[in-house]
Amino acid sequence: MITLVLVLTMVSIWDEPSFPHRGTLVLDLHRFLFIPHTIVFWLIIFWVGYETRACVQFINSLSGVRNKWPKSLLLRKAKETRISPAHLDDYLDFQLIVQTT
Repeated sequence: MITLVLVLTMVSIWDEPSFPHRGTLVLDLHRFLFIPHTIVFWLIIFWVGYETRACVQFINSLSGVRNKWPKSLLLRKAKETRISPAHLDDYLDFQLIVQTT
């Protein structure tokens, strides 16, 4: 809302920015497409913010709980990574975070 007020104030003071065009059709198309582009741009900004907060909340919820992974998974990952099963809990937590986010 603040951005809209700021843009409208600037346009009312200095007039609309110059857009190089050929004919009124191109100018009308530019004005018509400017609104959807602006809406999509702001939706993307808010979506990225939402996803970031969701990922942070997910990481915080995993950090507060000690996960118990199945022995079969620990043994399989121990063979793949050559890390002892006792040290794989944090690694698997990290891999879960990476795959989810």
